[in-house]
Amino acid sequence: MQHPARGPRRRRLFQAVTALAVTALSLLPAAPAAQAADPSGPVTGPGGKCLDDAGASTANGNPVQLYDCNGTAAQTWTAGADRALRVFGKCLTVPGSSTAPGTKVVLYDCDTRYAPVVLPPQEWVAGPNGSIVNLGSMLCLDSTNGSTANGNPIQIWPCNGTASQTWNLPGTPPPGGAPLSMNAIPAQSATAGVATGFRPAAAGGTGKYQWSATGLPAGVSMNYIDGTTMGAPTATGSSTATVTVTDDAGASASRTFTWTVNAPQTATSWYVDCSAAANGPGTQAAPWNSLATAGAHVFQPGDQLLLKSGSTCNGQLAPQGNGTATAPIRLGSYGTGAKPVINGGGLQDAAVKLTNQSYWIVENLEVTNSAPTEALRSGINAYYTDGRPHAGITIRNNDVHDVTGWSRRDAPAGSDQATQSLYLNNYYLSHGIGVDTPVRGSLVQGLAIVDNHVHDLRGVGVGIYGDQAHGNNNEERHQNVRVAGNTVNDISQDAVVISVSDAPLAEFNTADHLGAVGSGVFAGIWGWGDTNPTFQYNEVSRILRTTDDSTAWDCDGYLRGTCTYQYNYEHDNAGGIITQCTGCGGSEATRIVFRQNVSVNDCRIHQQGNAGHLASFLFHNNVIDCRNKAFDLQETPANTVMADNVFYGPAGATLPAGLQYKANTYVGFTAPASDPQGSTADPKLVDANGTAPYGIRSVGGYQLLTGSPALGSGTPVLGNRGKDYWGNPVNPAAPHRGAFGGAGLATPVRTDDSAAGIGYTGAWSTGGGVHSTTAPGASAAFTFAGSTLSLFGSQGTGGAIASVSIDGGPAVDVNLYAPSTSTGQRVYTSPQLPSGTHTVTLTHTGRTDPRAVGATVALDGYAVS
Repeated sequence: MQHPARGPRRRRLFQAVTALAVTALSLLPAAPAAQAADPSGPVTGPGGKCLDDAGASTANGNPVQLYDCNGTAAQTWTAGADRALRVFGKCLTVPGSSTAPGTKVVLYDCDTRYAPVVLPPQEWVAGPNGSIVNLGSMLCLDSTNGSTANGNPIQIWPCNGTASQTWNLPGTPPPGGAPLSMNAIPAQSATAGVATGFRPAAAGGTGKYQWSATGLPAGVSMNYIDGTTMGAPTATGSSTATVTVTDDAGASASRTFTWTVNAPQTATSWYVDCSAAANGPGTQAAPWNSLATAGAHVFQPGDQLLLKSGSTCNGQLAPQGNGTATAPIRLGSYGTGAKPVINGGGLQDAAVKLTNQSYWIVENLEVTNSAPTEALRSGINAYYTDGRPHAGITIRNNDVHDVTGWSRRDAPAGSDQATQSLYLNNYYLSHGIGVDTPVRGSLVQGLAIVDNHVHDLRGVGVGIYGDQAHGNNNEERHQNVRVAGNTVNDISQDAVVISVSDAPLAEFNTADHLGAVGSGVFAGIWGWGDTNPTFQYNEVSRILRTTDDSTAWDCDGYLRGTCTYQYNYEHDNAGGIITQCTGCGGSEATRIVFRQNVSVNDCRIHQQGNAGHLASFLFHNNVIDCRNKAFDLQETPANTVMADNVFYGPAGATLPAGLQYKANTYVGFTAPASDPQGSTADPKLVDANGTAPYGIRSVGGYQLLTGSPALGSGTPVLGNRGKDYWGNPVNPAAPHRGAFGGAGLATPVRTDDSAAGIGYTGAWSTGGGVHSTTAPGASAAFTFAGSTLSLFGSQGTGGAIASVSIDGGPAVDVNLYAPSTSTGQRVYTSPQLPSGTHTVTLTHTGRTDPRAVGATVALDGYAVS
C-alpha cells in the first residue's frame, strides 16, 4: 500500500537492498555497519582446514581454496553485518551472479552501491547442518568433489548436508558448543480483559529462532519470530504454559510456567439510559440520560460506564479517567436485548473517543457515525497526542457500521498541496475502529482489538496509524499488539492496517467484499512501519479492483525485520495475492516471508514502488490455484525465491524468467527452465479439483495423497519451517511441496450423515440429504479409525458456528457462514492424529457469524484417511 504522505505511486530508486528473506536461514551477525564490530577469524571447514585466499592475492577474480589453517591474513575473514564475507577488504563472490552448480567462488571488490548491504552474489548466510548458503544462487559453499587436499577449489553446489559443506563462521560457536538455552520465565499474572504481554529470551544454538507455546490463556497468542506473547485474556483461572524455542539445526529448549488470570477489581458502576426522561445521578435506578453527562465525569480505576441495552444515544462519548492493570475501566452495556447504540450523527471526529488514556475496555456497543457527505470520521478511536507511553487498551465485541468517512484517496487534478494532503489524511484516518498516535513518543503497551464486526462504512475497517506528517513511521512503536477475530465486510478500503507496532500479530480475521465504493489504493490485511509483523489464520475474499493494489495482503513501507504471512486463505480478489511495496517508504532492510498459505482464484503478485529497493522475498510451501485465470507475476525483484510451491494454472501458462525457482510443481504451467527440480507431475491432491469454499478450515482438499510426487521432494535448504497449514510438523530434511507437511494420506473413505454410528443429541432434523439443527448445544458424535478426519456440511447466509473436538481435546470453531449457499462442502479437516480409533464431537455453539441471518449447523457426512 502506498503511504498517504507519498502521493501518487511511482517508481523510486531507494539506495537500499536487503538480503534474501529466508525464514530458517541464520543471517550473519546483525551488528551495526561499522566493520570494527564485525567478528573476524578463520572460516574452518572440511577436514578441519580453512577457507583461504589463494596466494594472498587481492586481485579481482582471485580463487578461494581450502588450505591448512595457518593464522595468516589470507585466512582472516570478517563476517559482516551486511552478510558479506571479507578478506583483505574484498568479498567472497559468486562470479557473474551465476546460479550454476559447480561455479567456483572468487574474491572481488565488494559492491557497496546499496549500502548498508551488498548484492546477493556476495551475501552469505548460515544454513542448517553448518552450511553457508549464497543468497544469489541459494546454493551452498562446497569443497569441490569433497576433497580436503590443500589447494582444492571452493564452489557453490546444491545443499546436501555432507561434510564438504560443513563450515564454522567467525563469531559462531564451534560444533558442540553453546547449546540452545532459554531464560527462565517467571510466573505471569494478568487481569481478564486487559491487554498485556511479554517477550521471552534465548541464547546459543544455531541460526535463527522460531517460537511456539502451549497452554496460554484464551485470548493470548505468540509471534513466532521473536516470541512476543500478547493479548487480552478472556477468562479467569490458572494454567500451565510452555514456551519452546527451536533453532535452525532443530535443537529446542522449553520453559514451563504458571499464568494466572484474575478478575478485574471493580469500583463504582455508572449507568446511562438516553431514553430516560430525566438526567439522574448515574445509578441504575436513576441513570444519566446523555453522553455529555457521562463525558463530563472523571472515572476512577475499576469503574464501569454502562449503557442500557436497546437504547440509542446521540452525539460523542468521550469519557475521562484512567484505569490500572488490575482495575481497568469498562465501557459496555447493561440489561438485555440489542447492543446500545452510540450514533455520532455525522460528527467529524469519532463517535466514541479515548484521548491519552490507559486501561480501558470498550465492548458490546453498536456505533454509527453517518452523514450525507464524506469527511474525516471514525466510529471508535483511541487517540494519543501527549508523547508518552500508555497501556492496556482493549476494544472487543463491538458492531461498527455506517460511518461516512473518506473514500477518495486522490484529490481532483490541479488541486493545491493543502487539498492533496487533506484527501490523503482523511482517506487513511477515517476508521471504523482506530488507534492513532500523531505525536511521536506516544504509544500503547498492550493493545487488543478483537471480535468486532466492522461493516458498511467508508474508511479503513481497523486502522492503527502514527505520525502522518513524517511518513507514519514513529520510532516509538506500540507493543503487545493483537488484532484478532474481527469480521470486516462491505467497506470502501482496507480491512485491517497495523502500523508503527513492534511484533504485532493479526490472526483469525475475516475480510470480505472490500472496495464497493470510493477510489483509492488499498489491500485486505497488511502492515506499515512495523517491526516483525506476523499475519496468520486470516481469510480475505472478494476485493473489488480500484485504481491499484486490491490484493489480499501487502508488506509495505518502513517495515523492519521480517514481514510474515502464514496459514492464511485468500480467494476471489480482483487484485490478487500480495503487494510488495517496501520501497514505498524508507530504506529499512525488509524480509518478506510468505509460507504455508492457500490461494484460490487470486493470480497476481504485485511489486510496486520497489525499484532499487530489492526487499528479499521468500515464497515457499504455498498452494496457488489459478486454474480459472492467468497468473500475473509483476516486476518481482531478482532476489525473490519461489520454492516448494504447488502452482495450478490454465494449460500453457508461464511464469516470468529471472526469479529463483526451486523445486516447485507446475500443473498447467510450463516449468521454468531455471528450476532444476521443477515438476509438472500431478501432485495427487486429496480433492483432485482442489475446490475450497469459504472458511480457513475448508481447504483440506489441498492435502496430498500417498504416492504424491510432491511428498518429500522439496528443497531442504530452507531449514526449520515450523508447521504446515493444518498444524502438522514439517520435516525440514525432506519437506513436501505445497502447504501440506504431514504424511501422505490414504484415499479418504466417505461416510454419510445417516450412518448408524453417528449419535445425534438434541433437536436435529433431516432433509435434503443432511442432518441439520438450529439448537444451541445439539451435537453429533461418532468414532472413526484413521489419522485424518474431514467433515462435510452446508454453508450459506444462515450458517452458524459449530465446534469440533477430537478425543476430548480443545474445541475448534467451524464457521458455516458463506455469502451464497453450497452443500456437501468440506468444512473442516483435522491435523494428523496418531493412527487408531478416535472420537469426534460436532456441537452447535449457539454463536453465529455477525453477517449471518440464520443459525443452522448441517452435517453431510465425513471422510477418514
